[in-house]
Amino acid sequence: MRKLLLPVIVMLGVGVGIGAAVLSSTSKTAKPQEALGESLTPTPNSVQDGPRDIVWGEFTREEGTVAALQRLVEETEKDPTFASACHTAAHEIGQATAGNIPLREALDMEPEKCLNGYTHGLLQILAAEPTTVFADLLDACATAKGGKMATECVHGAGHLLALRHPASLQNAIGECLLLEKSLQDWCVGGTMMEYGQNYLAKRWPAEYSEISRTMGPDKPTPINLTLAETESPCQLNPSVATMYQCWTEMGPFIIANTDSLGSVGPMSEKCRHPEERPQWGCLYSLFAWLTDNQDTGGDDQEKLAEITESLCGAVKEDLLEGCLNGALYRLGLPRDIEVVETLCTRWTGAWLNGCLKGVETARVSHQNAGIDE
Repeated sequence: MRKLLLPVIVMLGVGVGIGAAVLSSTSKTAKPQEALGESLTPTPNSVQDGPRDIVWGEFTREEGTVAALQRLVEETEKDPTFASACHTAAHEIGQATAGNIPLREALDMEPEKCLNGYTHGLLQILAAEPTTVFADLLDACATAKGGKMATECVHGAGHLLALRHPASLQNAIGECLLLEKSLQDWCVGGTMMEYGQNYLAKRWPAEYSEISRTMGPDKPTPINLTLAETESPCQLNPSVATMYQCWTEMGPFIIANTDSLGSVGPMSEKCRHPEERPQWGCLYSLFAWLTDNQDTGGDDQEKLAEITESLCGAVKEDLLEGCLNGALYRLGLPRDIEVVETLCTRWTGAWLNGCLKGVETARVSHQNAGIDE
């Protein structure tokens, strides 16, 4: 089965025992170098020709964080097809940086490319260290880049809460609700993503075990929520019932609690919500993940159309555009936009509208990942 993990929600494994050191002094990873705009030449044999061949964590440890981030920016500008992988690469740079540069300084280095994967990876390494103080993370998030990175930073910190509360989603969300209101949803989204991706990895261990940081004997305590907390997690607390970030992480929970993955229609009904935005976010998440689990056959447009129609043809008309948005976004992210944009000529009405919205979602994600069309 082909796997191209969603860059907006991809998670990587973390090392153990170095989290608290993020708040400490510098080492080789903080090697002083010039501004990110300067062209740097890596040491011989440290990388291969393409960005996917680079072992980004190793490159960071050898060349320094500044050089690694510069190389990341250069690769996203040179290779549009790197969009689907650069978030993962940025995670690895952030993880290799953790413990070697003081946290605030490290956060200020975020290049705002690849969906802020660098910041997420930097913070996720803290999940392995139980002495990390959540309030310290939040304080650093609020001040990084003059507060510009606060939402993405708090999202990353929210991941840590799921690992602090592996058996209680309510307790984790309760900590998010102590934040300033404008940041609560971002925290809840990160927490929900951590829980949800671990359940997705339980459903498809061979394909998704690499995104789970709680599976295996050398990992933290496995996440094991009550059935009530996994069936309708965003409905457990009235304060989060309409939070968009929460609903955009519902897909893995719906998949994990479904007996038959062929029952696409009933699965889509789990996304129903009286407000359009949370429902749209849930459909986007669900059908992006379901599409990700398909063998999409490269750029074969007949195959791509068949996959889209097999998924979205099973949902009720009022959920159709949300399904198409998630499916076409996922098909469009690792490909040239034109490949999926051409699919829209096959359809009319709501199918055409949903297709165009999905293409635009993929286009925006390309741009957020640092890929300019």
